[in-house]
Amino acid sequence: MLSRHSRWASDNRLTVGIDIGKLSMRGKKILMLLIALVLFVPPASGTDTQVVEFILPNHASSYELAAAGKTVAWAAQRLADLSGIPSEYLLLYRRQDWLFDGVVVANSHLATNRLALDDRLADSDVVNVFVRPVTGDHIHSIYNVWIHDGSAYRLLRPFYDAELLSKNDAHGGETEYYFAKLHNGLHTHGKGLIHVHPWTSPLWFHATDGLGATLEHWLDDVGVKIRQYPYRPTLSLEFSNGIYFVSKTQFKNIIANKDVAGTTRSYTADKLSTKMLAGDNDNVWTALHWKHYLDFENHQAPDVITDDLGKIWLGRNLAVVVLVYGPRTDIVAQGADFATTVTDDSLNRDISEIVAAKLDSMKTGSDYFSLKQFDGGQYPSPYAVDGRYAAEDKQYRPQDAKF
Repeated sequence: MLSRHSRWASDNRLTVGIDIGKLSMRGKKILMLLIALVLFVPPASGTDTQVVEFILPNHASSYELAAAGKTVAWAAQRLADLSGIPSEYLLLYRRQDWLFDGVVVANSHLATNRLALDDRLADSDVVNVFVRPVTGDHIHSIYNVWIHDGSAYRLLRPFYDAELLSKNDAHGGETEYYFAKLHNGLHTHGKGLIHVHPWTSPLWFHATDGLGATLEHWLDDVGVKIRQYPYRPTLSLEFSNGIYFVSKTQFKNIIANKDVAGTTRSYTADKLSTKMLAGDNDNVWTALHWKHYLDFENHQAPDVITDDLGKIWLGRNLAVVVLVYGPRTDIVAQGADFATTVTDDSLNRDISEIVAAKLDSMKTGSDYFSLKQFDGGQYPSPYAVDGRYAAEDKQYRPQDAKF
């Protein structure tokens, strides 16, 4: 029997008081059965109320999503929406051992843990999420640096890692250089490329995996420190190995493997007396960042970055990064054409010429355009179609880019 003190709770749920003493024996049995069903019958698996935990081991963050019963593809897209990281750069592994922290994610014995996009998640899952580049990936970015000396923009010679230790002549006209320095997985061979492959860093050092693959970490490896507030009042770069200018011809000879001496500290060039270039009322450091070299070739506007340059992510293969120190009026962010991004026409032409020269040297040297990811597949690219880059098939234009 229902008592008369039924009422609406404060959250608009109807609450009902039941006087058990007035129920018959049969009514009491029915009530007990109903209570047992409510307390002991588990909820149906695969409902949206079941939470799956997603942990980014190398990035000190985690997410909980109502993902039980959902596909891995669905979860990857939701994680991308939450984190801002494109889903194609996320790798999801089902955690099977609490000791596994993902440090050796690319090792073959862990391959069975990797989740396929059409796999479905269970409410008991704990998922490790890794961001490319991971151990086993190997990608590159093109860079060059320009400094205004008071009268014109001048080109810095390519950075080097450290003193040349040895070199091996390789196939395809490319020479492998080995330097006497333990690098962090982001380095260079002194020829105008940023190399990103975390598997060559010490096993205990993983700060450059994933989102840690930043311009700041690479600059640190080549002896350039970013100084900013609170250490400096304005964004500044300190060159511990000195600042050396070269001509465009010299630069081209270095990146084309025609001037080996240009990759070492003993190389003589026009040297600037200072090691610190600081931003001030007249001059600023600016980064022009194209996420893929084809965006550069097709005159797409770059990201124009004037603060915290070190946060530029180097996880995209074949990106272009140009650092410029000069009058703040020379760099503007407007329009879709590169020519309207750099107002100094001579600098515009020089940057285009140097990037084109680096691309030519890549195409005639080692085959950087077909590098694979750690599991043998194609590394994510906005222009990758069936394992080919748009450099090999020009019908794929920037409007086909994923992001």
